[in-house]
Amino acid sequence: MRYGVWGFAGMVMVLAMVACSGDNGSSVESEELASHKQVVVDEQHKAIIYHEEPYSMEGCVLDKGSFGWKEYQFQGTVADTTYYEMHGDTLVVFFYGNREDPHYYLGGTPENIFGEWTNIECFLYDGVVYCHDEADRKFRQTYSSAVLTISENEFQENIVYKPAYFKNEDYTNSSYMIELYDFLKESRHTPPVVLSSLFNPQEASRMDAYEKENGVNVLEKTKTSAKFELGGKTYDFKVTKVERDSVYYEVAVSVSSGEMSCSFSEETVKLTEESCKDLTVDVIPFYDQERDAKEIFFLGSQGTPVKKGGDEEKFVSCLKSIALGDKE
Repeated sequence: MRYGVWGFAGMVMVLAMVACSGDNGSSVESEELASHKQVVVDEQHKAIIYHEEPYSMEGCVLDKGSFGWKEYQFQGTVADTTYYEMHGDTLVVFFYGNREDPHYYLGGTPENIFGEWTNIECFLYDGVVYCHDEADRKFRQTYSSAVLTISENEFQENIVYKPAYFKNEDYTNSSYMIELYDFLKESRHTPPVVLSSLFNPQEASRMDAYEKENGVNVLEKTKTSAKFELGGKTYDFKVTKVERDSVYYEVAVSVSSGEMSCSFSEETVKLTEESCKDLTVDVIPFYDQERDAKEIFFLGSQGTPVKKGGDEEKFVSCLKSIALGDKE
């Protein structure tokens, strides 16, 4: 759908993703951390200048192949400049000065940039702003919102999860199924290896419309399993295990067609001094031993969720063997 620019919020750009329960609205940002950050708003030039001084933090560190709980020195950042515009109740942000990629927000105080601004996922394409309709926007915000906070010590966008997000168990009406359908149709699409997208709900009516538009014939469907036809092949999808505790979870899925079955699992663990010791380099995205063995990585502080997964390459290879599309 098409709408005018003003009065609508924008496409998500997460500067810092945190898990905030709708029950308490807590944030991982502490006063101690905020004291190292400085945000200056230049109203004359409509600019936001962000700077972070060097500071240290205790947490889980991978140091030359060995995990341990120790103090880590952050180098801070040089001043980054972001530009903005305000049009009534709408804040438009051009992160890092990129004028070709505006992001739109609502919810703050008109003509006062300080406060909390909600992103409702519009995007600019070929000079036109595209937004979800109001019903879809309200549905999405029932479960989570991306909130941009601007203050003298904070400039970041956090994902705030609502109570309904943690109660959602309708996994076959989720963004994960869209990723799976797309990959099975054309294996050059993004591989469906991020199982947390099972928790991102889609309206059942919109999933039905998507399936019809993309040639997916659903034969059977429950909240945790689906049998469907695609391109003349029959597939079975199952959530074989799911355990959730706030933002911490363990989930496993299987996708089969004919005699071939592909399975994958993923979990998040809470970082503590004890759990840190048991980690392996699998938790480091795109880790390369030859390249990174001498590097130092800071995974996070107390309570940070860290994702652990199965063999992504094996799962993707298996899915390609049963997919319809390009095998490259």
